[in-house]
Parts: sequence; C-alpha cells; structure tokens
Amino acid sequence: MNQEKAYLIAAAKALSDKHGVDYAILRRRFDLDLPDEVEIDKKMIQLEDKNFDQILEINKRVLTGSYYTPIDLAQHMVKMAFADYMTVTNTLTAKESESFFFSGQVTFDQTKQEALILKISKMKILDPSCGSGIFLKAVYELIHGIYIKFKLKFSKGNIFSQLHGIDIQKNPLTLFKLWCIDEQLKASKDIKMPTIFCGDSITLQSQEKFDLVITNPPYLGEKGNKSLFDHYKHLEGYEGRMDLFYFFIYKGLDLLNQDGVLHYITTNYWVTADSALKLRRYLKKSTSILRMVNLDNYKLFKDAKGMHNLIFSISPKKNLDCKINVISDEKSQDLSLLYKTKYSCDQSLLYAENDNLLLYENPHYKTILDKIMDKGKFNLSHYVNINQGIVSGADKVSPSMLEKKLSQLNISDYNIKLGDPVFVHKEPGPLKPWMKAFYKNSHIKPYKVDISNHQWILYLTDEEELSSHDLPFQYLKAFKEVLEARRETKVGRRKWYALQWYRNQNIFESKKIVTPQRSRMNVFAYVEEPFYASADVYFLTGQPLKALVGILNSKLIFFWLYTRGKRKGKDLELYAKPLSQIPMLDFKSCNLIDLEALVNQYLLKEDPKILEMIDWWVYDAYGLIDDEIKLIEALYEKRRRKDDY
Repeated sequence: MNQEKAYLIAAAKALSDKHGVDYAILRRRFDLDLPDEVEIDKKMIQLEDKNFDQILEINKRVLTGSYYTPIDLAQHMVKMAFADYMTVTNTLTAKESESFFFSGQVTFDQTKQEALILKISKMKILDPSCGSGIFLKAVYELIHGIYIKFKLKFSKGNIFSQLHGIDIQKNPLTLFKLWCIDEQLKASKDIKMPTIFCGDSITLQSQEKFDLVITNPPYLGEKGNKSLFDHYKHLEGYEGRMDLFYFFIYKGLDLLNQDGVLHYITTNYWVTADSALKLRRYLKKSTSILRMVNLDNYKLFKDAKGMHNLIFSISPKKNLDCKINVISDEKSQDLSLLYKTKYSCDQSLLYAENDNLLLYENPHYKTILDKIMDKGKFNLSHYVNINQGIVSGADKVSPSMLEKKLSQLNISDYNIKLGDPVFVHKEPGPLKPWMKAFYKNSHIKPYKVDISNHQWILYLTDEEELSSHDLPFQYLKAFKEVLEARRETKVGRRKWYALQWYRNQNIFESKKIVTPQRSRMNVFAYVEEPFYASADVYFLTGQPLKALVGILNSKLIFFWLYTRGKRKGKDLELYAKPLSQIPMLDFKSCNLIDLEALVNQYLLKEDPKILEMIDWWVYDAYGLIDDEIKLIEALYEKRRRKDDY
C-alpha cells in the first residue's frame, strides 16, 4: 500500500472514531474511494493535518504539473476574488469591497449589507483543478466567517452545497470529502456535500454556469509532453508550444456567468509568450482583465525553483478597469502586499501594439516608452541580421545516449563513458585542424568577450568530404548510430558527421556583436576575432556595429528590454524576436561620430565615466528629460545591485 492510500485510510478511520460513525457506513454513504476496512495505525496521521498535498507522490506532481497552494495564499486569493466579484456585480463599490474583504471593515449601510449576504448565499463557486480542496476550504471559511461577523443563522451544509470541485486525481478529492464530512459532523448529522467530480476539466461538457471560478491550474508545457497535448489539439484554444493552463483559462471563462469572475494563479510567462498570442487576443476581444498581481521574483512555491507567478481576475463583462500590482521584493513574506494596487488602467492601455500585456512597475514608464518608440524610426533588424549560434546535435555523451541510443556493443567496443566528447571537446588534440575555439554565453561581458578557458568544437559541415581514413571520421564513428538518428540526418538534410546546424561560417568569422540568449542585464559585446558559440548565443552582423554596441549596452535599452521585451523570471530574453523589435534611431539624422569615439575609448580603457557619457548620448538622442532619466537610472541600479557583473 502506498503512502497516499495509507494516509487516506488512516484519516477515514480517525474520522469514524472521532464522530462514532462506522468506517464501512462512512465509505458507502459518501461514496469514498477507499478499500474495505484494513488494519492500519491511525496514529500515523491527524485529520487536521494540512500537509497532505506535500506527501503526494513526486511522479504525480511531475506528470500533472501540479504545485499545491499554501493555505494562507489560498485565503488571500479568495478574498481578492470575492472583492472583485462584488465590484463587478455592483453589490459594493471597489473601495467598499476591498475595505470589507481585505481589512474586515464595514463601510456600507444596512441595505448593502443585506444585498451582500444575499449575493454570497446564491454564489456558485468552482475549482476546476481542486486537488484536496484548498481554495474551496478557503471559500467555505470566508463565507462562514462573514455569517458569524453579521450574527446570522446559517447551515454549514448550505455553504458546502455552493461549492463545486473537479480534479483528475481521486485521492486528493477523497481527502477533501473527509474534511467536509468532519467539518459538518462537528455541528450536525445532516450533511450536504460539495459537488465533486473526478475527471478532466478541459474536456468536461457542462451547461452549468458559475459565479466564481478559482484555481491554481497545472503548469505543463507542450515540449516534452506531446502525447498529452495530442488529446487537446482539436480544441479551439490550442496553439503550438502552449502551456496546459491556457486551456483552463478558456474553460473557466466558458463556465462563468456573464457577471462572474475567474481568479487564477499561474506562471507569468504567458503575458508576453509567443505561444500565448491567441489566448491574449481572445482575452482582449472577449473579456476585461480586472486585476493583475505580477509576483516577479516574489516566491510563493518553495519547491518550484525558477517559477515566477501571476495572480489575475478576469470577467466576461467588457470595458472594466484593471488594477495592476507588481511585487519585486524577493525577500518579503508579507502576503498583504498582494492587495495593493499600484495603479489602474482601462483595457485599451493594458495591451501593447503586438498584443503583449503591459505590467509596468510604475505607470509613468508608459510615457518614456512612448518616447522611445517615437524616436525609434526603425527596429534593430533594420540594421543587422540576427542569427543563432551552433546546434551540434550531440555535444557530449548524455545519459539518454547510454540508455537508449547507443548499442551495448558500441559502448563496449569504444569504451564510451558518460560525458565523453562528441563534437565539443576540452582540448583539440589530434583533431585540431578541424577544430574551432568554442565559447559559452558566460564568456560574454558588456562590450567585450572573455576568451580564456574556452572549449573546442569539431566544426564539420556538409561541404566537408571525409573518407574513412580521416581522423574526424574515425573519431565520430563510435557515435555514428546517435548522429544518424538526428532528424536532419534521417531526412537526408545533413551528412551523418556534420554538425546539425552549423550556420554560415561568416557569422562567426566576421565583425559582430554577440549577446547571451538570457541575461539579468543587457549584455552585448563587440567582437572582431573569430568567435564560435552554441545556440544560447545570438550574433548580430551588419552596420554600424560600434554605435549599436554603445546603444544596446545603455541603460535606456535595458529599460526597454525589461519593460517591453520578454523576460523569463529575473532574466531578459535576448533571442531573435525581442532583439529584432528594439526601437533604433534613424542613424542618417544622427551624429554617430561622438558615440563611436566614446565606444572606441571604452574598448581601449574600461572607464565607468565613459559609460556614463554613452548613456547621456543615448538619453539625449531619444529625447528624454531629467525626471524620465531618473526613473530609468533607479530601475537599472535596482537590478544591477543583484547582478553578478
């Protein structure tokens, strides 16, 4: 018996003893997914234990993309959801709703109090990914508390009958049922259960509508989960490389009443992700986003490293204002920060011209960005070609090669070990005539590259005619079965010994600007020497490179990339599309001589004063005034202090 099932049985037996209800009767009456009575030490578990989610089998979490919500976060989110719902339905004003639900202050009259209670009593609430019911518990506790606050008579069972939950896993639902039974048996034998369904919310067919849909949906990308997404590709909301939770947004909105509210916590990547463009356009056309709380670096899930979250409310009602809050404090654990509204804006100002969602930390940022776009007559792609680095298809021997791709005969004959070099080597050795110095993105610094401690890449293209006597052929023969299995080789696009994507060699040999695919700050280096690197480096070739490297390393461009580019958590994403969209000046109307002279001086002597002069040249060229410059400098310094450079 696994730990999960043992936990459930022990909890059910503890419940039966606590309330004097026979275990078998308990199972049958409430349709609990539990076996016949078995001997188990019920002392192993306390019914009130709130950490059941934390002992769920790890493989289930990985397979379902579930990260379970802490109870205090759920309670805060439920308060926000109720405040937004009462505002949308005009039951209370926004100020009255937030005072009541966030601070417990009654700032409205008896008539509104009665309207509030009536509205609450008629609400139908759904969690379409409810797990062990953490949000539904918080909803119950909130409604229960409101009735007590106003000294009203009420039935616990009636509150539970307002709750609806769906989950694809049975065991968490069983635990939630046990909690509901226990809560009601404390006061009455007359028990009403929530409507609970085990199944797939995404494909659920239902005509029922709800006033509030609230959840923490599973986060699971299509990459690496293709077979799962094959079940959903027929759905209207599907778009390539999407995340599973996008479907939960569509489904939640479909199940809402016209004045209902959807309140979710997800990752924040979708607000600018290319794979969520269809979703954002649907939201723009069909809904109002009521609230967006961008958690940025604020950590909510300790066991979800690298995850950056967003809490948001959406309504099918159109033309409502959106409250925006960006929390960038990494260390604070004060969840009351979630309630703050930094500023409000109407829906038309919430979307950029490319339909990305705009979540500025400061509303004054928009004025600066408008100026940058006004002065940026061209995008960066007007001046340079932007190319990705090399994809070898097999840098070194990986665990999957040893387990799945290499025959045991080859492994034995060639004494192949984990980590052995295939295309990427620490030393050139006898293969040096075919080798190129190979750099990591960490070698890239502002303005310059660090050429020490590089590796070597066996740079072989389709133009290379190798015979069985050539050293590269002899060396790679040990890995031939892996190299022949690469997609491009299988379809006849590449010779088996060639790099998978070796790119045009002139990109690496000519003058260029290089930048890492992801970086905390804007980092662009000017390089005249040969510089070969992997696909996590982007190469900019064209003119005028000296002027461009000065502008691209400036604080102004950091500001643009941070606020209007793409970010993955703390990092700027500096790949082809966001790079190509950086607004650039019309250089024909600019005097670049002074800027290029400053860049040349800095390349010879790395003096911080020269960088300040470059920044001021850029500020002036884009027409910024002192107050705007101060905002940019403040944001830059805030980020730079936490950087490694």
